[in-house]
Formats: sequence, C-alpha cells, structure tokens
Amino acid sequence: MARYPIAAVAIALAAGSAVAAEPVRFEATVDRDTVEVGDTLTLSVSVSVPNEGRIESLVLPEFKGLEVVSRSQSTQMSYRFGSGGAGMEKVDSHVIVLRAVKTGVATITPAVLRYDGKRYTTDPITIKVLKAGSLGGRAAPSTGGGRPFGGNSPFGGLQDPFDLFDQFARGMQPRELPTAGKDDLFVRLVPDKREVYLGEQVTLYLQVFSRLELSSFQNLKLPKFDGFWVEDLDSDRQQIQSERRTVNGVPYRVYLLKREALFPMKAGELRIEPAKVEAVTGFGLFSTGRTVERRSNSVTIRVRPLPAEGQPPGFQSTNVGQWRLSADVDTRETTLGQPVTYTLEARGFGNLNALELPELPKLDGFKVYEPTRTERRRVRGGRFGGTKRVEWVLVPTRTGELTIPALSMSVFDPQMERYETLHTDPITIRVEAGQATALAPGAPAPAGPTNVLDAGGLRPLRYHVRLERVQAEPWRSPIFLGSLALPAAVFGLFVAGDRFRSLLASRADGGRRARGAARSYLKAARRERRKGALREAVAAVERGLLEYLAAKTGLPVRGMPREQLERELGERGYAPKRVERVAAVLERCENARYNPAAPSPEEVDALIARAERVLEDLEEGPQP
Repeated sequence: MARYPIAAVAIALAAGSAVAAEPVRFEATVDRDTVEVGDTLTLSVSVSVPNEGRIESLVLPEFKGLEVVSRSQSTQMSYRFGSGGAGMEKVDSHVIVLRAVKTGVATITPAVLRYDGKRYTTDPITIKVLKAGSLGGRAAPSTGGGRPFGGNSPFGGLQDPFDLFDQFARGMQPRELPTAGKDDLFVRLVPDKREVYLGEQVTLYLQVFSRLELSSFQNLKLPKFDGFWVEDLDSDRQQIQSERRTVNGVPYRVYLLKREALFPMKAGELRIEPAKVEAVTGFGLFSTGRTVERRSNSVTIRVRPLPAEGQPPGFQSTNVGQWRLSADVDTRETTLGQPVTYTLEARGFGNLNALELPELPKLDGFKVYEPTRTERRRVRGGRFGGTKRVEWVLVPTRTGELTIPALSMSVFDPQMERYETLHTDPITIRVEAGQATALAPGAPAPAGPTNVLDAGGLRPLRYHVRLERVQAEPWRSPIFLGSLALPAAVFGLFVAGDRFRSLLASRADGGRRARGAARSYLKAARRERRKGALREAVAAVERGLLEYLAAKTGLPVRGMPREQLERELGERGYAPKRVERVAAVLERCENARYNPAAPSPEEVDALIARAERVLEDLEEGPQP
C-alpha cells in the first residue's frame, strides 16, 4: 500500500510528459443544464495559473433568466505536472448557486480573464428551464460534467491523465471529511416581530449558523408563506453577508441567505413552514466537500385586526403604513381643447402593491380619459415601500377657471396605532380660447356674427344738408343720364358674370384639392397601420378629416370644441345624422390619442373605413 501513491505519481508524470500542459486553465461548468422553475443549479468558475504569474482581472458571467442565491470563493495552492516538470500553481474557484425564475432558455454569459497581458474567455452556457413538475423530481445531469474538456478525453486510446490524478488524490486522502453535527450547522427563520396588525410589515430573516468552513449553498426551498403578501428585500444584493456571533458561549459564522418583507392579508395566527437549504462543507487540495441538507424552524405570527375605534367610513383595509399623498398638473394655464396631465402620487412605506389611491370624481368642464398607473419600489433600512402614481389626461371643454377638487385617502399607521386622513390641495386651471374661437369665459359659442362696435368706441356718421329746388336742365333729367350709363352697366354685368363663373370654378377646384388631400392622409394612415405605428395612423385619419372640413366649410376647425363644430355644421345645412357620424370619428381619434392603451390593428382598420364613409357623405353637400 505504501508504494501505490509513488506509482501513481510516476504514471501521472509519464502521462504529463506526453501532453504539453497549458500555462492557464480557465473553465466554467454547471452541475446540470436542464432544471424546473424554482430549482437551483451550481455554476463553478475555475482559474488555474502558475504561482509566479499575475491575474490582472477576472469578470464573472452575467445571468439572463436566473437569479443569484449565493456566492462563494476560495483560493488554494496545488502541484502541477507537465512537460516542463512539476511546479506550484494557484487555483481560484468561484461557486455561484443560481435559481431558475421563468420557463424558456436561460443564458450564462462567458467569463473573461486577463492574465499576463492575454485575454481568456469561457464558453457561454445555456440552461433549459421547464415548468415545475416536468422532470418528476429528477434533475437532468449536465452534459459537460465537472471535468475539463466536458468529459470527452482528448487523449484517444491513452489512459486519461486526469483519471490518474483522481486516483492519486484518492490515495493521498488520509480520511473522510468530518460529519456536520446538528450543533455545528443549523438554519433559523427569524422574524423581527411576532405580533403585528393586519397589513403591517414583518421582516423575516433566513440565517445559517455554522462552526464549519462552508464553500457554497444550493437548492434553497422557501416556504409558500400562505396568508402573506411577499416582497423580496434582497433583489439587488449580489453576495451573501456573514458575521461572527456567539450563541450560548459558542462562536458561529452566521450567513444571511434571505430577507423577505411579509404583509399579512388576514387576521389570526399564521404559520410559516420550515425552509430547506443544502450547504457544501469543507474544501481542500484533494476534496470537493460534503453536501448537507438542513431544515429551519417554523414560525407563527399573530395578526391583530385593525381597530374599529376611529376607523373612517369606507376605509380600505390594505392602506396600512406610513404614506404621503400629493397631486399636481403639468400646466395651470392652457387653451380650449389642449390636454392637461393630472398626477396623483402616494409615497412612503408599506404594501405598495395593495395600496388603494382615491379615484378622480366627475369633473365639470373636462373630458377625462383612462388613467395610467405606475409603481416604483424602494427598500430602505429593511423597510419596503416606494411610489405609486396615477396620471389622468384631462381635455377642457369650456373656457374660464376650472377647478380640480381636493382628493383624500385614509391610512392606518401601525407604529402610531392610529388612523390618518391625507388630503391633496385643489388645483385651478385657467382655460383661454384658442385660435379657432374667441369665447367669453364659460360661455357657449355664439350662434351668429357678433357686433364688435357694441362697446361704444365708434358711432355712425351723420350728414346735415339743406335742400333747395332748382330748375332742371334737359340734360340733367334721369332719362338722359340713364341712357348715358346704360353701356357701362351692360359691360359691368358682363365682367361680373365672368368673375362669378371663375369663382365657382375656383371653389370646385378647391374642393377637389381638399378631397385629394384627405385621400392622401387616409393612404398615409394605411401605410402607418401596415408598419404597426397605430397611433400615427389614427393621427393621420384625424388630420385628414379636419383639413377636409376646414376647406369644405371655411371653418377654423382645428382646436374648435366638438360641440361648437357640430353646431356650425348643423347651421350650414348638414343633416343631424351626418353631423353625428363626423363627431363619432373625431371622438374615436381623440380617444386613441389620449388613452394609455394603444388601439388595436382591427380598431384602426375600422376607423379608416368609417372616415372614408364620412368623406363620401360630406361630398354630397349640406342637403340631408
């Protein structure tokens, strides 16, 4: 038995002399390349360089479709055998435990190493992620294994020297790794509070206490947290934190694996089942460590209902935490028909997802479109919260000073143990007439022309003459004068008739140009529709119809309130049904412009078809 290690070394040296060793070995491997959603896999990045060399930089891979559960790193020295003889080499090992978060193909990008002025990269790795339960509890093995060359020997019929080295390592290993006892390695779920109000945050810590050297963690299984809304507090954390702590006089290294913000959704006693995790203990020159599974304790949280005393009428039970409410508009002065954006925002700490903001009431003088809702999460000092925002587009329908009333929202502060009602300030917007109309504040459009001299600045001219009777000469008689003016009158009528015919021809030509322009806009709308630019297609339909109406009626329709446009068309003899069809198309265009959701391709096709029918109706003129 004493000669076996010596023989193994000799065989290894002989095999090493047959194959020239590369000065740098740089590889990335995974323990499996097919997993289910929620499963974990282990990525190992290994760098082996001569001891006298210098590593300039090492950039670890990035992960697409995977989240980091834990990271660990170790450095060790080992003997190296090659054609140049034996020597010392430095081995840097990085072990990263990843968890699959969604089905599909996840990607691990190449790692990049710079050593002695040269650049080395590993191959990218793809992971196939299946639905939970697809593998039936069986983990698919990795095709590459954990060996250099992906398990395919480049030595042909010769015995692989890596196998000889494994035999040498087993011969040199004097004993097995020590077994981890329950007191040497255990896992704990630790809540910051065990009694809370409904909707109040509980911060839960998953900690590993160890007296042994740990190299990595894997296969972390969190409980389901029934009865809680859960937010991850460590989504931006890249490394596992650890600290030294003494428990009952025994020193431990404590690793923080996970922090979760739990918001109870019902009152009573809620039980959190144990978590499970696998820890890899021990590492060295000739060992890969031992995997030990540990279960945590269970936790019970007592949830108190919100107090009935002082609760505001209609209170939303999910509005719990420390919140502030504010509102503002993008402009406080606008013109008729131009949109104003009203923003309502809640900012603070609590269950951001469940927070209910007040709705905007019916507003006099505004047309209100569907709002856009956004959330931005924030974690500070272990407290979860952020900003919740709702934006409405408001289009004024009359001039004057229009007021958006104050809004209110009631919340329960669990720290102060009391209810509080938050208020916004009312906002006044001044709306002036645009270029298309000049209305008095709050007044409807005038039905006919307005006398601009009513203010009294000018008065009509008055002439004072004195009449005297004179004897009329023959050549001053009306008959004589009329005979002289008759040729000029006939010539004037001829010229006026010619000009009238030219005017009619010009108007007909203008109508043809208006029709041509409208058709061009509809063609542009179809082109935008085929490109998928749906909002641009709607804008082209609206502009074409407005340009046609302006040329056909002589009205400055752009910016004109919809009610005034309908009234003007009716006064020009257009039938009510035709006016309704025009208004309906313009209404659909306006909704598509201001609604947060883009129109569908089918809706755009229907809108173009309706616009074509409206243009055909308008071509027939004002008659019904």
